[in-house]
Amino acid sequence: MIARDVFHIRLKEMELQAERIMDPGLKTRPVAIISSSQPNGTIVSLSPEAEEDGLFHGMKVSVVRKMSHGVQLLPYNRSLYARVNRYVHQAVSMFTPIVEPEGFDGFYLDMKGMRAIRGDMQNVGISIVQKIRKQTNISGIVGISVNKLVSRIVTSVVPETIYEVEDGKEAQFLSLFKPPILPAVKENSVNRI
Repeated sequence: MIARDVFHIRLKEMELQAERIMDPGLKTRPVAIISSSQPNGTIVSLSPEAEEDGLFHGMKVSVVRKMSHGVQLLPYNRSLYARVNRYVHQAVSMFTPIVEPEGFDGFYLDMKGMRAIRGDMQNVGISIVQKIRKQTNISGIVGISVNKLVSRIVTSVVPETIYEVEDGKEAQFLSLFKPPILPAVKENSVNRI
């Protein structure tokens, strides 16, 4: 039987990474990318320095402006992020013909049958991350499992650059986390269970 491997590539804080490539002066500054400059706009991406100031994803712009005067708020630059996304898509497409984009900062790769051609999947993951870095200067992480759900969860919770959940060990891996880690599970649903 041919092994089914699904990779999820996540470009953590891709918007921030792209902005810092365009303006290296932002590298050590507290920066937040916002959805809109309107008071009800929210933080989409932020630097570790901005997190140290107490800011977080989803925080309203009106609250940010009252709370932190040192953070630089940047508008969401859709054209820049789309361009970076296209470059990354080109890079990952060299590893498999089946690539499914997930927003600007993620990709699913169907690697079914690639073990026979490319060998160890973790080494392939390393090659993918290196290729993305070389072509775009953007860093990414890779989750590997037999399905999209587990691969996506891996890139959400595991700090390693490459992490593989072996076939048959998905339940064991998922048991380490609370139900809200699942994309469709909300707190109300968990409380009902």
